[in-house]
Amino acid sequence: MKKSKSPTELKFNFITLDKDKVLKFVPALPIILQDNAWSKLSNMKGSIEAGAEIIINILNFLSGNSSAVKKIPINTNKNMKFFVLKSLFNNYEYKNIQEHKALREVLRKYHPEQQSNGDITFLVNNAIYTEKFSKSIKTETDNFIESIFSQLKIMKMALECSIENNHYEVAEKLFTDIFSNARTNLDSIFSQQEYVNHKKYTTILFELVNKFMSVEYQIKTIIDLTPHLKHYFNITAESTDILINNNHSNEAEELLTAALYNITIDDKPKNQDIGWCYYKLGYLNHRNGQREYAVECYKNALDKLPATDKYIIQTINYNLWGIYSYYDADDNIEVLLNQMPESSLKDLLKLGRNLTNITTSQLDNINRSDLQPEHTQMFDLYKL
Repeated sequence: MKKSKSPTELKFNFITLDKDKVLKFVPALPIILQDNAWSKLSNMKGSIEAGAEIIINILNFLSGNSSAVKKIPINTNKNMKFFVLKSLFNNYEYKNIQEHKALREVLRKYHPEQQSNGDITFLVNNAIYTEKFSKSIKTETDNFIESIFSQLKIMKMALECSIENNHYEVAEKLFTDIFSNARTNLDSIFSQQEYVNHKKYTTILFELVNKFMSVEYQIKTIIDLTPHLKHYFNITAESTDILINNNHSNEAEELLTAALYNITIDDKPKNQDIGWCYYKLGYLNHRNGQREYAVECYKNALDKLPATDKYIIQTINYNLWGIYSYYDADDNIEVLLNQMPESSLKDLLKLGRNLTNITTSQLDNINRSDLQPEHTQMFDLYKL
């Protein structure tokens, strides 16, 4: 007899979402207390699934006994509940609200009821309120770009609420819906030259990729969104780490090249992010035997990276020394050493002028506490 899956197994049958990331997710603040949460509630258009998760999450929070709730004055709590319910009834047909099982259960204590004229009455802290019936519910704003950006913010909020609500199947669907339209929406925003919104939209998407997406789909999404990710060096740097760590070096090189050698629309790129991108591109070309191009990338990285990136600068200098040694480029080695600040690595690389005669005492005199192990391994092989 075939063994059936347990409810727990079914609950965590994720495809796009990463189970471990989802289960570890804890928002810094309850959704309703986060910045701009109130303004987003009035724009809960579209599928009731998204709006329902937000309403369920907020009403459960406001009705709970957490320390955060206890700090909210009773009258303020009442007004918050009223606003949340008003937003719900303003955005969705009452029939659809009643057909949503989980939402209907949460609303029971508020006793919503539609009157013969279409008005909806509900109860909050023993006070009766009436929401006037509206024949039409608008589904989009006048500005298309603002509309799709607003929808993304609502969907993100709904996704996080569904995870908090333990509605994992809904979370999977919401997550899939967000990314099924991501490329099309970004294309539209870019074509309208709405670069500020393009950056915001891309940043939110990548935040979700990092926070919740399984590795397999991270890779697919990064590759698909490369034409948009390439405009932001910080996102490019993080994305290429994911690609490199999962054996997608060609795709990583493509993204880095696109970012570094195309006109960016990023208004405030950080030199550190640009430096990291040059370093990663140099690393990939170095690994592939393209040493001359790797040198160019490494030098560009050194020009951009701050001195605080000590270990990555060490690695670049060590790699440059290795390439110059491969070509017996003594002049380049001297230039490199002269440009390096005084350090243990510089002392170590000076010994490389005469590798075959390195002594144990010479190596022992070098402070290894601020050196990376891989930088001393080769020298240890040569010591007498």
